[in-house]
Amino acid sequence: YGRKLSVMRGMFGGGMTFFLSAFSTQLYHLIITRFLTGLLTGSAGPAMALVASTTPRERIPLSMGILQTSFFVGSTIGPLLGGLVADSWGLKGAFLVSGAMMSVGGVIALLFVQEEFHRPSESVSVFQRQAYTNLLRLLTSRELMPIFVAILAVQGLPIMGFSVLPVILDDLSLLGGGSVTGVAFGVMGLAGGVGSYLAGLASRKATPTRILRIAVAGAALSFAALFVADSVAQFYVLLAFAGA
Repeated sequence: YGRKLSVMRGMFGGGMTFFLSAFSTQLYHLIITRFLTGLLTGSAGPAMALVASTTPRERIPLSMGILQTSFFVGSTIGPLLGGLVADSWGLKGAFLVSGAMMSVGGVIALLFVQEEFHRPSESVSVFQRQAYTNLLRLLTSRELMPIFVAILAVQGLPIMGFSVLPVILDDLSLLGGGSVTGVAFGVMGLAGGVGSYLAGLASRKATPTRILRIAVAGAALSFAALFVADSVAQFYVLLAFAGA
């Protein structure tokens, strides 16, 4: 059905589930809506596929770097605004604002994104066994397995610490917990945006494998140093290095 439709699915689906989260009255309500958020959103992958399919081959690395920068810019502004909104209007207000902004993103994709999608003549339905067989073969391929493991380590493992990061920052700061946490994730997002753009430029002279190794090593050292950080400023600096 095309990448544009999948991007719109993520944006409008996220907007809907954020609105539902705002009106949760029980813990299990919030758990269900957050599960639906993870299930229905996920527009980053389709957006990357859309850019890759519409960009000249020689400009794909730079285009991907710019796209990743846009993701991280959103990750910079979003937590900061979310923290300020949460401290001013409560968590319900933060969910409502997030849902509205996701919906606006869907409208922008609907009106301004252009895609000439041609369905393959021998496409495989997601409900056919062959589709899952092909996916399993892709996930277990020798060429892609190291990349999957590296992405899991870089993207997945830090999230385990992010769940307690707001509690730690709240204990270290005298300001509102939402604002302090928002700034922390904003700093990380800003550094990530700069790092993604620089990685796109570096891809002209260095191999993707070398760039990935440097990024993984740098993130590992930065997250490990968080264990000895004892001030908000130190957390900000280390999160900046981890994000970049």
